[in-house]
Amino acid sequence: MTRLLDDTDGDADLPRRTGVVVIGAGIIGISTALTLAERGVAVTVLEKGQVGGEQSSRNWGWCRTTGRDLAEVPLAMESVRMWDGMAARIGADVGFRRAGVAYVAETARELEGQAAWLDRVREHQVGTRLLDADETAALLPGAGRRFYGALHTPTDGKA
Repeated sequence: MTRLLDDTDGDADLPRRTGVVVIGAGIIGISTALTLAERGVAVTVLEKGQVGGEQSSRNWGWCRTTGRDLAEVPLAMESVRMWDGMAARIGADVGFRRAGVAYVAETARELEGQAAWLDRVREHQVGTRLLDADETAALLPGAGRRFYGALHTPTDGKA
């Protein structure tokens, strides 16, 4: 699925002075610039192409904890929490929705692997649970087939 990005007109002239120069206007660069600007730091963002047009535009829009490496889970949870307030923070709709993420399992072995991940991240209280075949079918009513189960995090989202 391709989402067209909004065009952003940049300044043709660089400022004579700035506090920080951020190279790259992907999600990390723009987030960094926003945080610095909110703290009163003069920021200049340099981008060779389109804002959000490189890897940040190709990640399917997932804002998820599901399936992450254990070391990434706390950061992913904080990221999803921050997305909740981003529209209010910048005064515009950023398209974030807590739509949930489900990793379907076609076999018992796949579901066992998902259960092992869930056991490793339980300490973080991610809100993820395993679904059996019937629960998965109810979650995905338009699916063209029946799955063995799924790992489901209803609090994950997309933007």
